[in-house]
Amino acid sequence: MEVEVSTLHAFSDKVYGGNPAGVVLQAAHLSETQMQEIARQVGFFRDCICYALGSG
Repeated sequence: MEVEVSTLHAFSDKVYGGNPAGVVLQAAHLSETQMQEIARQVGFFRDCICYALGSG
């Protein structure tokens, strides 16, 4: 399965500065186990996996 993971750098006005986080949008089709595996593979201290309310 292919999932698009974006990187967000928070708390910085510089490119690649601040605190990096992995972000997955539209993740309603993912199981909890899949979400945890994505977070493990991304390897950042913080990750965000998003889906619409009522869809997951």
